[in-house]
Amino acid sequence: MLEVLKERLQNAIRKITRKGYIDEKTISEFIKDVERGLLLSDVRVEDVLEISKKIKKRVQEEKILPGLTKREHLIKVVYEELVQLLGGVKPEIRINKGSQTKIMLVGLQGSGKTTTAAKLAYFFKNRGYKVGVVCADVYREGAQEQLRELSRMAEVDFLETSSKNVMEIVKEGERKFSGRDVIIFDTAGRHRKEGALLREMKEISKVIKPNMIFLIVDATIGQQAYSQAKAFHETVPVGGIIVTKMDGTARGGGALSATIATGAKIYFIGTGERLEDLEPYDPKGFVSRLLGLGDIKSLIEKVERLEKKKEVIKRAEKIISGRFTLEDFVKQIEDMRKLGSFGKILELLPIPIFKVPTEKIMELDAKAKKWRYALDSMTDYERANPKIIDSKRIRRISRGAGLDEREVKELLKQYHLVRKAMRTKGKRFLKILKRGYKV
Repeated sequence: MLEVLKERLQNAIRKITRKGYIDEKTISEFIKDVERGLLLSDVRVEDVLEISKKIKKRVQEEKILPGLTKREHLIKVVYEELVQLLGGVKPEIRINKGSQTKIMLVGLQGSGKTTTAAKLAYFFKNRGYKVGVVCADVYREGAQEQLRELSRMAEVDFLETSSKNVMEIVKEGERKFSGRDVIIFDTAGRHRKEGALLREMKEISKVIKPNMIFLIVDATIGQQAYSQAKAFHETVPVGGIIVTKMDGTARGGGALSATIATGAKIYFIGTGERLEDLEPYDPKGFVSRLLGLGDIKSLIEKVERLEKKKEVIKRAEKIISGRFTLEDFVKQIEDMRKLGSFGKILELLPIPIFKVPTEKIMELDAKAKKWRYALDSMTDYERANPKIIDSKRIRRISRGAGLDEREVKELLKQYHLVRKAMRTKGKRFLKILKRGYKV
């Protein structure tokens, strides 16, 4: 899958890892290698120029995180920009048992839509959902038989009907599969210029009112996917994209980036002919594979650790200066728990602010979870202004959190004690903290 792009990117990374010194020339050559790889994968020229511009700007202007080398920073920037180019955040389709989800598939003829309908049904069935499949294609010869056989292989229910009227078929599918968690409607393949078929697609959407409309895009068309996705979205509200045939083309990068440029989200990619060859699309995981999972994964984990440390230190600064809210107070405690124990937070600070007995640390560890419940039962105004929390409010908060009133009072007491202590003693530590960590 995208072997040319993968090879180009990994060769570029190998080149800079062999360099003893990273100068402007090395950075420029590296960016050109990335550009060539993207262009060979049929990514649109404007997208390639844009990502190159962003990489150069960030490498020149961003401060390198403490603990990262210049080489690691460059790879991190390329990784993050490629993730953005290829989708950013992983989208998720939510299927709630007890309430039916209707999925409508649309796309051009030959895009792999019918096979994808069965793959999608197989995907949801394997996650414990009851699935029904409806073939609403009355034009292509053998469409019903193909989807019937694929549904049998996927072990999902298929609508058997003698009707040749598309609207009757989709209504019958709704009736017969009313008890299913998911109904998948496979519509006829159409060309974006075929007005009658596009109108029919719009009518089907009005009748069944789908929770999600997936546009099926063939990866082999490359950057032409842009105009295709745009044309379909102008007819029906396309909620997501499924890119098929990613295993058989070098142009998949163009298809991915072009569809994303329309504002649509890619939910799945087809990577083969078998029913199980449908992957949820995760831009971060996809880019990690392109760049070579091992080293990149460890680098990204390192960056995340450094970013986390930076975030915790920033909040610690607020605590020490006495300028913190109830939310900051409880969040700081939760961060300390995530590090393994409260004692470990002191490792992030260059000074021994407190010497807390072990038994007290364990007590706080147990109380932190309850304090979060209390915090979640407060209004935004109460969290920002704890002084207004009187006995009446304490009673309401404790009931909402399922806690004893004394536990809410203790949270408020600890908050005010720490805030008071920090206002009087924390200022002299703040300068030392800032000298120790550049945040």
